[in-house]
Amino acid sequence: MRRLWMLALVALPAACAAPSERLARPSPRPEPAVGRAAAPARPALTPLPPGLRAWLEARTDDELTPAMRRLLPQAAIVVAPGRPLAGGDALALADRALNQGDARDAAVQLAALIDHPRREVAIYARWRLARALLQLGRGDEAEPLLREVAASHRPEAWAALTALAERVAARDGADVAVAQLRGLALAADGTAAQLEAAVLDVGPVAGRVALLLDRTRRAVEDEPACASALAALVLDVRTAAIEPVARCRRALERGALADAVAAAFAERLTSERQALRLVAALARWRALDAAPETTPADWSALAGMLLAASAARRYTDLGEQASWAAVLALGNAAVRGAEGAPVSAATVTHARMVADGVMARHDARAQAVVAALAAQAGRTARVAK
Repeated sequence: MRRLWMLALVALPAACAAPSERLARPSPRPEPAVGRAAAPARPALTPLPPGLRAWLEARTDDELTPAMRRLLPQAAIVVAPGRPLAGGDALALADRALNQGDARDAAVQLAALIDHPRREVAIYARWRLARALLQLGRGDEAEPLLREVAASHRPEAWAALTALAERVAARDGADVAVAQLRGLALAADGTAAQLEAAVLDVGPVAGRVALLLDRTRRAVEDEPACASALAALVLDVRTAAIEPVARCRRALERGALADAVAAAFAERLTSERQALRLVAALARWRALDAAPETTPADWSALAGMLLAASAARRYTDLGEQASWAAVLALGNAAVRGAEGAPVSAATVTHARMVADGVMARHDARAQAVVAALAAQAGRTARVAK
């Protein structure tokens, strides 16, 4: 009896315990181990905001005025090669069919002549067969023929090379066409510069801009270099941050360019100046996104660029996006500070200036970021001691 009473005393606290306490008591069976909750992830750098990225990627404008175009290399007139007399009536009939628009009949007749024993006849037949195939929409079959003719050192070579270059430029870009076919220019009794001129107005804007920038870097004199650079800027203002383009734009604004170049580009690019500020800031953001290491000062400087762009478009949706982007850039400065990057007093002063200039609806967030940067600067100073 005494033993039963003792067992009851031991069991009483367990029986009276709250359900949650009873469940919490150790079980005779081992419970599976439960891992500790993961530490909260550290803040990551904010990438270029989607709205501004979309605006930046849409900033293309395929419009060069005649005055601008006259400053760039002019495409030479391609003279149609004459038919060799050795081809006889067969070549004459094929030519007549092609000239009358019967490309299918011409292709059949010309195909029988491309292996003619007289080389001048064979080359001419291949050139005309390529033209017939292009008219029939069979460009893939025409390209090998055009390459053969372009390398032949015959009168048909330059006409074949320019036709091939225009086709490649339309499909792959002017820069790709020149890179692929530059070696054939001498064989076709032409030059690489003439080949560039032939495709400068052909194909996607991106390829034309790349070719203009390449011309800018290779130019020896300032006038042709800046004509190409500013033409690239007109076609795509995203090139504003590229150094040769930025240098020529600054020279234009100072009035330091040749009169012909200034007269052609000044009005157009002056009206775009505020847009160019924002383009330069967003291009800088992309560069920082791609950089392996950045500093709080980098992001604070970017915030200043965005603030200037926002002030130029103060009461527009784009201006509001630029103002918010300035706050996000300051936030990236604080993230880098939290990761241990040194924060200087000068960076805090600059960040405070930016925070004081953003739109009122963004002010609270901006001031909170500045407070975080100030605390990080204090830690940096204490560590330096």
